[in-house]
Amino acid sequence: MPSGDGPVFVQVLRHPAEAGARPLPAIRDQRPVDDTYPTLSWVPGEEIADHYRLTLDPATPPGRYRLLVGLYDRGTGRRLPVRGEDGAVLGDALPLVEFQVAP
Repeated sequence: MPSGDGPVFVQVLRHPAEAGARPLPAIRDQRPVDDTYPTLSWVPGEEIADHYRLTLDPATPPGRYRLLVGLYDRGTGRRLPVRGEDGAVLGDALPLVEFQVAP
């Protein structure tokens, strides 16, 4: 459960195995559930449905990309840790899917 009332970030990043610069072809930050359900109200184990729309720039270079989601502290900008069911820290974002942008 988050310790503050932070926004959710959803972003598309170039896959780490791809060579070259890693632009941010798509990003979206918003408070959960269209700003109606602050993280301070969340209950451990609760499942929350939330929807985000991202549009890739048509000039996005071909290659592999990842869709990530996570939370961050609004005051510091620091990402909050993602924890597994056992409480172990898995990182600062949860990868949801990998996909290919074709030429």
